[in-house]
Amino acid sequence: MKIINILLILIGLSLFTSCADISEREAQLDCLNFGCLEYYKPFLGVRKDTALIEKKLSIGFNDFAKEQQAYVTLFVVDKEGNTINDACFQLLVNNKLCSSNSFSIQASEIDSSNVVKVAIKILPGAAQKKEYLYLAVKNHNLDRVGNFDLGSDNRVMAVQYEYNEVFNPLALSLFIFAVVVLSFIILWFLILRNLVYPKMKKGKITINDPYFKSIKYKGVRKVVFTNNKYSQSGFDKLFRGRILFNQNPVWTKDFILLPGSKKDVKYKLPLEFEISNQDHDSNDFLSTLKKFNNYTIVTEEKIKIEFTNN
Repeated sequence: MKIINILLILIGLSLFTSCADISEREAQLDCLNFGCLEYYKPFLGVRKDTALIEKKLSIGFNDFAKEQQAYVTLFVVDKEGNTINDACFQLLVNNKLCSSNSFSIQASEIDSSNVVKVAIKILPGAAQKKEYLYLAVKNHNLDRVGNFDLGSDNRVMAVQYEYNEVFNPLALSLFIFAVVVLSFIILWFLILRNLVYPKMKKGKITINDPYFKSIKYKGVRKVVFTNNKYSQSGFDKLFRGRILFNQNPVWTKDFILLPGSKKDVKYKLPLEFEISNQDHDSNDFLSTLKKFNNYTIVTEEKIKIEFTNN
């Protein structure tokens, strides 16, 4: 009697799994479980057009089958026995594409390892689903395949796979990066910017001598008095806050006003400059510029600059 035995080789996880909601014949079939195959659409050159998973079958003919040069042709069918066409997947055996998802096995072609590599390739456009299919015998000169007589029901093995479309990894990485950047930008403008670069409260500085200039500083992060021509970039103005520049030759070095506590204003005075409060004799009041006080700055060139913090 010519018999072929078809067994699953265990690779990593066990492939001997049963299939749910099946008949008595189907319950006796070993299940070739390809697991979950994934596909993602192309994005910026990163593509995965097809999903491919390979498993191994151990196929052995008995001695009489080998002497008679036995053969068998297997093809893929659904539960009702209908042939599965190439619209959704392709079958490869020993790295060769099988026409119409069927393949032949000759006893004379099986080597000593008795191993046949079977791969399933899901084609782009296939529906996402969990599929239960079967390998069935089409042509043969055998009496039995495994434990099954070849009669009206010629299915000899179950085939199971799940197909899912996932995000392109590059697209997913860029999306996560964009979300992180956007979240940081929103957090920066709502909270962090004013903590790192606080703004000055409502007020103005009035230069009374040797020139007249009134500068309102509400909402700026600093005021710079200078004899140089400065410009602030739009990026810096947007992300760190606006700077007011007052240019005049009397300022031989930069004098800078900064946000202080409550209504006071902090300042950065060059070492060569001296500052005094015209309304108070004590230097204790010179750590900040008090509201409604008059001040005099003397530069290293002995130029007196009088101003009022209003």
